[in-house]
Amino acid sequence: MRTMLRAFLWEFRDAPPALSSGQLHIWRFALDHCRCEPAALSHPEQQRLAAINDATGRQRYCAARTALRRLLGAYLGIPADEVALDIAPGGKPRLADPQAQLHFNLSHSNGTGLLALSSRQAVGVDIENKAPPANLARIAERVFGHEEIAQLAAARQDPAVFLRLWTRMEARQKCLGQGVFGHRIAPDAVGVESFMAGEAAVAAVAWADPDERPSLQCFELPATGCNETLPGSR
Repeated sequence: MRTMLRAFLWEFRDAPPALSSGQLHIWRFALDHCRCEPAALSHPEQQRLAAINDATGRQRYCAARTALRRLLGAYLGIPADEVALDIAPGGKPRLADPQAQLHFNLSHSNGTGLLALSSRQAVGVDIENKAPPANLARIAERVFGHEEIAQLAAARQDPAVFLRLWTRMEARQKCLGQGVFGHRIAPDAVGVESFMAGEAAVAAVAWADPDERPSLQCFELPATGCNETLPGSR
């Protein structure tokens, strides 16, 4: 049986509101309409940008990283080009300042980007805005647990069920700093919410404490917000 996913109401905002400890903010932005600022990216990000061959891919990658830094800067009250990031063990990006009370995770698929933020606990987010591959059962055997494989089999390899399970798995793994093939995070080890991030975009957000559900606040950065300077940026 196919599960209906939650549809959030997205509030258009050019700048973030205050983020309380009991909230989790999710931002959505259209990468084809957001500004690309290579100078705001780190050297590794610039190297990865230069290695992308097609123009659409370069725009979307650069726009996602630019929006990430501009939104982080707005939350922190500093210019976007002063946002310093590093990589945690396991490969998850984080703020370089260990005293910064801001956890985040970025995901993008095709032309849609999502950014999840919390002031008190680790978060993970994943979005899939494209058709799933044909060999669902084979992929499930490689990355899903027994319970998820059984759910997919019971749904007769329904692509919608696969995308729901996949995004939830990715959000869990990213929340605790693991890749798809890293240490498997059990479905009940973190809190997870599935939702639609667009007409054909399936997404999930995860938070570290499964016993404390945050209030989910959803915002959309309008095209004008992508192309103008956010407070705290220059």
